[in-house]
Amino acid sequence: MLALALAKHFGVSLVPQATGNYSSTLTQVMTKQVDIGFAQAPFALDAVEDGRIRLVAKGADIPEVQNQTIRAWIAHANTFERRRDALARYVQAYRETLDWLYASPDAVKAYAAWSGLGERLARQAPDFITKDSIDPVRIIGLEDMMGDAVKFKYIPAPLTGEQLATLVQVPK
Repeated sequence: MLALALAKHFGVSLVPQATGNYSSTLTQVMTKQVDIGFAQAPFALDAVEDGRIRLVAKGADIPEVQNQTIRAWIAHANTFERRRDALARYVQAYRETLDWLYASPDAVKAYAAWSGLGERLARQAPDFITKDSIDPVRIIGLEDMMGDAVKFKYIPAPLTGEQLATLVQVPK
């Protein structure tokens, strides 16, 4: 759906084609099996830096996507009811970790070690992956997402208010 949103925003026509994960997509771009591919930074930033590929657009370039949740957590309803306290503690720990990742000078070193990237490329990650964009407790753009879900036949109709209240429950 992101590729279609990019094409619409920039006035480009394209035919989406399944290419697999980031690595297989990069292979298909490099071997000219497809003209353009997708990835999530910092994957392939070294290839951008070396001039082997070119970054043509980011999801954040599209107004429709800028204010849309892109991450979510899902728990079975029974688990949510039985383990509400544990899930609330998990959410709190996640928020603290996210705060640390985007504020501590040690975070770049930790991310570089975890991801296998050099520190220079790891330092660029927050430019591509903003804190708000990976905060799964920040739910925005649900109406637009439901419209897309209906359009692409993931759901038959938009969810009702009651269904949304059951679906979206974020521990405080």
